[in-house]
Amino acid sequence: YLVSMIVEDFSKLSVDDFSLDNNDLKINLPSPMNEPVVVVIDTLFDKRVYFNEWVEYHDFVSPDISKDSQDYKHGTAVTSLI
Repeated sequence: YLVSMIVEDFSKLSVDDFSLDNNDLKINLPSPMNEPVVVVIDTLFDKRVYFNEWVEYHDFVSPDISKDSQDYKHGTAVTSLI
């Protein structure tokens, strides 16, 4: 939560201060070449994200365990930071 480092008074912020129109968001991330490998062991990864080309994902969760969209949030977020 890096926002906290630059905001003096959170009570002056509204939800609109954080809204983002995804239609205007264009992220130009180059394709991976020969970068070093970093291993992340976490929950599931959502392959629909903009940086998916940079992630080699292996799902080792048992097929006997059901998965829903919430199961992908943390693993995807952690991977995005790395």
